Amino acid sequence: ADVELAFAQHSHRLSNPGEPRRLDGVEFGVGKRRIELGDVNFLGRVFDPCHAIGALERFAERMRIGIAVSILPFANPVRIAEDYAMVDVISNGRLDMGVGRGYQPREFAMLGLADQQQHSRAIFNESLEVLIGLWENETFSYHGEHYQFDDVTLKTTDRLALTAFEHYQFDDVTLTPRPVQQPRPPIIVAAISPETFNLVEKYGLNIMVTPTLMSLPELKEHVIDAKQRLIKAGRTPESLNFPMNWQMHLAPTREEAEQRPADSLAWYFNLVMDLVPK
Repeated sequence: ADVELAFAQHSHRLSNPGEPRRLDGVEFGVGKRRIELGDVNFLGRVFDPCHAIGALERFAERMRIGIAVSILPFANPVRIAEDYAMVDVISNGRLDMGVGRGYQPREFAMLGLADQQQHSRAIFNESLEVLIGLWENETFSYHGEHYQFDDVTLKTTDRLALTAFEHYQFDDVTLTPRPVQQPRPPIIVAAISPETFNLVEKYGLNIMVTPTLMSLPELKEHVIDAKQRLIKAGRTPESLNFPMNWQMHLAPTREEAEQRPADSLAWYFNLVMDLVPK
């Protein structure tokens, strides 16, 4: 059977200090339908996905390239829209754009955004509106509550240093280049909380889910509810695509597959639960 998703991450384990670092998992992904890159900071294993697209083009000429996910509160949404529009152009319309809110206090703190985490949901919502608005419109104006932009014109040859003020506000923004996919590349929202599931009805977006922070029955309930609301809003059932993030370990036998990662999985889930703001 075809593999719908294959993940790649930056390897920090070098057998020889003189060897170039590599993208693990890309070879595994070749021949499949889609490969996704993560965006995690300060763990020494994952990169800014935008910087990896050039390398992926050598391996994934016929695959869709996904981002799982770009954490919107970590960067200016105009810059995110511009950068990933270029990714869509470079890949000739093969970008699947995953977006998320972020939940790890260490990442917010290391980026100088510790005081912004409590507002991350509102910032994410505005960033998502900006991303969609810039991709779907030739020119776009926005007046929000977290940053301020006025009379901005963006071109790939003329990057602007966008300054953060108190509100997202800007007028008559023109994005260059335009994404290849119209009206925009597909956007998938990572959801680990019930509030995020409520977001899909407003924007008509698909969701990436994980059983990490809720039980499978809880997750199933949220997924069914979100899909029903999307269908009621006009989406066709066959257009709904809710990929799920799973932790996997392959081994020759079931017993080995269960025993080998047991300590690592316990460490991972305990760490994740400690990181999630209560």
